[in-house]
Amino acid sequence: MSSDYFVSKDVKLYIDYISEVKNLSINTSSSYNRDLQKLIKYLQLINITNYSDISDDVCSGWIGNLYSLDINPRSIQRHLSSGKGFFRFLKKNHRIDASPFELVRAPKTPSYLPEVLSPESVEQLLNFKPDGPLELRDLAIVELMYSSGLRVSETAGVDLDHFEEEMSFLRILGKGSKTRLVPLGRYAINAIKNWVYERSKYSGESGALFINLKGSRLTVRSIQLRLKRLATKQGLPPIHPHMLRHSFATHMLESSGDLRTIQELLGHSSLSTTQIYTKLDYQHLVKIYDKAHPRAKKMKDIKLITFDLDDTFWDIEPVIIKAEMETRHWLEERVGVVEWGSMKDLLSFRKELILKNPILEWDISLLRKEIYRDKLKNIITDDLEREEVVEESYKIFIDKRHDVTFYEGVFDAIKQLSKRYPLGVLTNGNADIFKFDIGRYFDFSICSSDVQSNKPGKAHFIKALEGYKNITFNEVVHIGDDQVNDVCGAQDLGINALWFNNKNAKWDQDNAVPIEFNQWNKCIDIIEKINESK
Repeated sequence: MSSDYFVSKDVKLYIDYISEVKNLSINTSSSYNRDLQKLIKYLQLINITNYSDISDDVCSGWIGNLYSLDINPRSIQRHLSSGKGFFRFLKKNHRIDASPFELVRAPKTPSYLPEVLSPESVEQLLNFKPDGPLELRDLAIVELMYSSGLRVSETAGVDLDHFEEEMSFLRILGKGSKTRLVPLGRYAINAIKNWVYERSKYSGESGALFINLKGSRLTVRSIQLRLKRLATKQGLPPIHPHMLRHSFATHMLESSGDLRTIQELLGHSSLSTTQIYTKLDYQHLVKIYDKAHPRAKKMKDIKLITFDLDDTFWDIEPVIIKAEMETRHWLEERVGVVEWGSMKDLLSFRKELILKNPILEWDISLLRKEIYRDKLKNIITDDLEREEVVEESYKIFIDKRHDVTFYEGVFDAIKQLSKRYPLGVLTNGNADIFKFDIGRYFDFSICSSDVQSNKPGKAHFIKALEGYKNITFNEVVHIGDDQVNDVCGAQDLGINALWFNNKNAKWDQDNAVPIEFNQWNKCIDIIEKINESK
């Protein structure tokens, strides 16, 4: 594929933007890049030579082409999201006047009811006396998966030190590197304790809870085969691990009706995902939604307000680009020409760095320094001198990174709100609110490196509430610009989210449409109306 094709350079800039400015994960950035490379191939195939030739019919044709290739509808929806995001970026940067993707829709994804075991079948599966160490381990695995609704990959990844409060709770690292706490039932606790005692007789892989008799961590495939074998032995049809997760969700829902709690236990980002795990009729589902969804309930009195910073208080894109360019210019004046490489090379290198040191995924300041070190390693051979230049480079970048222009009305809104509520910042960036005059109105600031979690994950809010023991999630308002990271992230925890939508974007998430505003002088009125409605 020619790098001279008119779309290619803009795609590189867009991937740079979502990875560096929006701080999306490497996996997400790579997925968007792959999707857009397919779009480029399609545009070349139909001889498109400029943006004015790309109509909504062309965009629909691309989606239809993907569909004809038997690509999964869910994947097609992600491709469409990638295309829409890219063309919003082009419009924002005045490369186009309007997005041709505006009215394009992806094929509707079919809904499949999951296979679920009856409570009687679960009882039959677990009703056996273990014969030897392998069956002791198998019983612990099945009891754990059914007790806590774990995915098979999560089960395989459990370590001995992941348990808390005498095995009453288990810390799980789920999809998207999201951490959650799940409770354990007494049957699971007893089965795991019996296995841990047996496990101590083997020289196992450090930390792994479930190991084979050679001491290696049990693989996902091994768990699948052992569960199938156990089901057959107990007189049941073959069972796959996800059936236990489906069964956990369905049995919990049938007995409690609390969809929101089950969503949290399963680690779902969206309530709509949790709905797939149920066999409920529509009316019953609506009742549960009305009872459980944070926007369907009357909110308690607001006791804390938290904020995102980038693109909520100021426009971050020109700030980051300027900071990066001025830092590079300073570096090249200091040491000579620096080979920065392509965006593809940079993303690949970032991934390598994070694999070597996972903390870099959460601390983008350290990540940036590591990149500077690598670019300078063949230019400055003296370690002390190189480290001095790295620190100076980062200082220049971070100073320019704080050279922002606040949106109109931010200062007045924050000043007024601080008189009535404690205020805090939750951010995955490296902006420091206390470097600005406005910082004196805030009680705390929590960044991703503080909790090793992407904001606004549960860890951020738990950390935020440490000093406010009497405040619950639905007494918190979080204000941010990003539909996924800010709004849906807060909604999924039961937190009241306000969407700062000064770019007049369309809401395209599964979550309920949030309260939105586009001018900061309207923020106080919105919060007052929320309180008046109680």
